[in-house]
Amino acid sequence: MIKKVMKWISNLFVVFFLILSLGVLVTNVQAKGEPPSIFGFQLLQVLTGSMEPHLNPGDIVVIKKDNGIQVNDVITYKNPENIYVTHRVVDVVEKNNEILFQTRGDANNIVDQDFVSSDQLLGSYVFSIPKIGYIINIAKNPIGIFLLSMILIILLIFGTVKKIILRNHESNDKVNT
Repeated sequence: MIKKVMKWISNLFVVFFLILSLGVLVTNVQAKGEPPSIFGFQLLQVLTGSMEPHLNPGDIVVIKKDNGIQVNDVITYKNPENIYVTHRVVDVVEKNNEILFQTRGDANNIVDQDFVSSDQLLGSYVFSIPKIGYIINIAKNPIGIFLLSMILIILLIFGTVKKIILRNHESNDKVNT
């Protein structure tokens, strides 16, 4: 039983660090331009509280290119100031044979000033990963990298010590029987 729990915990930490590494990579690339696409999905970090309580600052949003945007969908687009915005579609209108989206943040009282065109659209919301953005921000500076590296080293040492203890425990059980 202890063996299964320890293996599960070890696997959980490996997955956590893989997600963290992917997040650091994505946010570093995001700072330099359009977010990279991984199997058609893009990851962005939520920076403001405009979509609370649905999305909070520090969450990572996963979006996918979507042509079937409807009212109430959450979309991510690039506004005229070249800032990525993730807001909810409150209206879809056609103007000059072009589909435009009126958006609003869930926590905002008024709709966004500009309509969103298809050219500005990055994609629609698929899911979010809560609070991982904060850890990614820590991992972006040298002290954070050092601390996360130390945690990883401690986990690796813990895993090795755990294996030694389990082997000794198993050999003691064989001797006692």
